[in-house]
Amino acid sequence: MRKDVEYCSIVPFYADRMAGHILFKSLKEHNCPAIWCDGRFREFQQINGSDLSTDGLRELIQAEDNMMLIDCPSQESHHKWTMMFKTAGELGYKYCFLWGCDEVPVGSFDECIKSLPKHDPDSPRLFRLMMIERGQQGFWKDYDGPKERLFFRPDLIEVRGSHWAFYDKSFVDGYPLLSPPEAEKGLIFYHNNKVRTPERDEMMSSYQKMRVPGERQRTMDAIVATSQNKYLDVNILKDLYPYCQVLEGKTFEGKQFFKIEGKADPNILRKEYQSYVVMPLDDGGLYIRKAVINPPNRFGTNINPIEVTNPK
Repeated sequence: MRKDVEYCSIVPFYADRMAGHILFKSLKEHNCPAIWCDGRFREFQQINGSDLSTDGLRELIQAEDNMMLIDCPSQESHHKWTMMFKTAGELGYKYCFLWGCDEVPVGSFDECIKSLPKHDPDSPRLFRLMMIERGQQGFWKDYDGPKERLFFRPDLIEVRGSHWAFYDKSFVDGYPLLSPPEAEKGLIFYHNNKVRTPERDEMMSSYQKMRVPGERQRTMDAIVATSQNKYLDVNILKDLYPYCQVLEGKTFEGKQFFKIEGKADPNILRKEYQSYVVMPLDDGGLYIRKAVINPPNRFGTNINPIEVTNPK
């Protein structure tokens, strides 16, 4: 695999050659090193009596010098994701892009990395890429918009409870890592769930209907419980940052935020107040607000958004 770039792609898959071959060709054309992680999820339907792919996609990957194949058979989805991050970190990559087999990148990996905002080189961070939908509406309603697909310092990231909840390894408990809401420049991805056969697509839909609502709810319950335990006020922030000026205000929606003027270390807050969004400012200060939590209902759509604020 290429070592002259600081990024790679990671791809989870299982018996998905029809879709995976399209992504394979795209990553090869971009000359992007890729780690492919093979293996069915624990409760996904077994195909051809094997927990690993038997459709020839494995052999295609193994024959490519710029790609690596790792096995993670019959595991929970978050264990499979964690294995990919761990492998990328061990290989020395600072960034990794996450793709599904029914997605293809369009643009420049190099330009995307170059255009990223400044960030702490010693802390993990998530970024979003723009997704454009070209498929059909399935059980999960796909929509155009920024999605978390670019990860900095994969060696410091693990996935817990759900395949969409990414954590800093150094925090045993707490709130998942949060990403800026806007999409980064230079690279987009197109999603098309029609590239699979109807039979293979139905297998995925059946698995999602059975597993995803429960795993999302378990993770969301833990997030809500954590977020209700810690609250910030001006006095706490003044104690944490005695040499900075602390300002309190409200957004146009009337929601509380804090601004710290002066050189302020964001990690002081991230370790103890993980239910807050902490955004570094260009002048060295911080912008802080309570995270918005949207518990999904059993059909996978977000209803009754909860803004966790100071209790009256």
